[in-house]
Amino acid sequence: LAGLDRDFTDYRMVIVEGTGLGQSRQVSGTFGEVLTLDQDWKVIPDSSSVVMIGSYGAHFLIYGNNLDGTARTYAPGSSNYTATAGVNFYGGFQNSIVVSNNIQEVRTGMFEFSLAEHTVEAGKNTIQPTMFNTFMNNRITNTRIGIGSASLTFKDPVNQDDLAITGTVWRNNRIEGAREIAMAVAQTETEFRIENCVFDKNLVLNSPVEVDVSGPAENQIFIDP
Repeated sequence: LAGLDRDFTDYRMVIVEGTGLGQSRQVSGTFGEVLTLDQDWKVIPDSSSVVMIGSYGAHFLIYGNNLDGTARTYAPGSSNYTATAGVNFYGGFQNSIVVSNNIQEVRTGMFEFSLAEHTVEAGKNTIQPTMFNTFMNNRITNTRIGIGSASLTFKDPVNQDDLAITGTVWRNNRIEGAREIAMAVAQTETEFRIENCVFDKNLVLNSPVEVDVSGPAENQIFIDP
C-alpha cells in the first residue's frame, strides 16, 4: 500500500468498496509499505477495492445477558434521561453477533453506529465502517428507541456517498413499549450510505412509530415486520 507511514500491526483492515466488500482481517505485520494479514482473503481484492485500516472491533458474541436500566432513561417528557443503551456498537464493528439478550428500561435497546471524520491533510474521510453484524432473538422492553443503525460524522465531511454500514441482520427481535421509534435507520448530520440491511420477522408492540428510515438508506429489506 503506497504512502504508509506508520506501523499498523494489530490494527484491522476492512474492504469498504469494490471487490471483497465487507471482508476484514487483522494486520499481523508492517514492513514498509507491505502489510501481512492474519489470514488470506476469501475474495481477493483488486484495483476496484478500497480499504480502511483502524482500531475496529470484530467477532464479538454478546449472548444471554439481562440488561436493566432505570425508568428515567426512557420516560416520555423526562428532562434528565441518560444516554444508556443495552448494546451499542459505536463505530467500526464487523462480523459480531448479539443474541438472546433481555434488555429493558434503557434509552436505546440495541444500536450500531458508523463514525467518520474529515482528515484535512488527506482531503478524505476516515470512516469507521460497521458491516455484517447480526442481532437476533433479543427482547427489548420500555425504551425510547428499540433497535437500529445510524451514521455520524465530526468536523466537515467530504465524499458523502461513501459506504458506512452494510449487511446488518436484525432478526426475530421482540420490541415492546418503545416510546419514540421501534426500528430506525438514520443519518445524523451526514449522508454516508447505509445499505443492504435486513429486518426479518421482528415483533413490535405498543410503539407509536414501528419503522423510521431517513437519509440515503438504500436497499433496506423488511420481511414480515
